[in-house]
Amino acid sequence: DEGEGVGRSCPSEVFPGLAGSNSNGGSSPNIYSTTAGELSAACYVEGQGHFINSAPAVRGDMWFDYEGKPLKWNLPIGVLFDLLHCNKSLPVDITVHFTGYPEGEILPCKSLSTVSEHFFHCLKEACFLKYGSSANVMNMAQSVHKKIEQSLVTADYKTFDEASKEILRGGEGKNNTQRLPVRIFLGDGVGSTGQCSVIQPSLSLKCPKGNPHTLQSALEKAFPSIVVENLEVLVQGIHVPWDSNVLWLCDNLCHADQFLYVILKIKNAR
Repeated sequence: DEGEGVGRSCPSEVFPGLAGSNSNGGSSPNIYSTTAGELSAACYVEGQGHFINSAPAVRGDMWFDYEGKPLKWNLPIGVLFDLLHCNKSLPVDITVHFTGYPEGEILPCKSLSTVSEHFFHCLKEACFLKYGSSANVMNMAQSVHKKIEQSLVTADYKTFDEASKEILRGGEGKNNTQRLPVRIFLGDGVGSTGQCSVIQPSLSLKCPKGNPHTLQSALEKAFPSIVVENLEVLVQGIHVPWDSNVLWLCDNLCHADQFLYVILKIKNAR
């Protein structure tokens, strides 16, 4: 059904960083196994409860890394997986830290409320792009706001769909779509910097020729010199065809914040 593509889960094992192991004189923490939901918030809440008694007596904000790369908590779990771990075995091994927060690489995150505020900011932005208004999100009842927040932390997508249906597909309905909320991630080796970066192109429903935007036409608009034959593209972990209709992808494979996340990688890159 349309609108069901709100996120993925990722089997993960979280290990304590060396600086956080038995640093307060307590017992060494066990490895924590979880199936992380749409938001990194799930790891934040559950991981803190599991490791807090073994964290250093003097500690900063909690953060995670994967193979030495700090994980951006503001990105959906599925996007992080496609960028960093795709085609590798499960579960994903993640390390938790309570010191040395890499402020230059990831946004500050003091609490779960920070994660929630960021998510709803993205949701408002996506709805404004898509419908020309974010009024439905800004005016939602506090009870609906809380239900959406909790459903994401607990990976309860049925509750999310029920709570968000009127907000996301009510008065602003899909037939009123004006622009396409898309974020394109350039994996390592794609683009001039050689580092992972993201752009958010301004995309109308149709390309200059008047046809609905396909994935290829959208990318060629964002990157006029791009050679798609050299790239592989992932959306929600799926290798999607270049002729896919972007509006269809937005409606069916968007994340909970209503953005479509497109991952580009060099073919056969390891």
